[in-house]
Amino acid sequence: MTRSVKIRAELDKPLKLEPTHFDLGSKVSFRMEEVEPEKTFVIHFTNIPGPDEIYHGFLKLRTNYPEKPEISIRVRGKFRGQKPPVSSKPPPQKSQK
Repeated sequence: MTRSVKIRAELDKPLKLEPTHFDLGSKVSFRMEEVEPEKTFVIHFTNIPGPDEIYHGFLKLRTNYPEKPEISIRVRGKFRGQKPPVSSKPPPQKSQK
């Protein structure tokens, strides 16, 4: 499963983002996409398959804005592994002799 977060500059100056801390590297991957150069970014978070569990953590980004030097994005989720498909067919009958 993938979820995304949009970050947009609200000031009339370029925005630069740099990841500084991510504590869910074994459970979730992330990818930063610069949609509009130095203005709009989208961070995509994707589950890494693993055991059933609930997880939570943070991605911290450093900015070049003295007004907001750091952005923290809280990440939480629940991973449920794939269950084997349930067959709608009845089990084969044993022949009686």
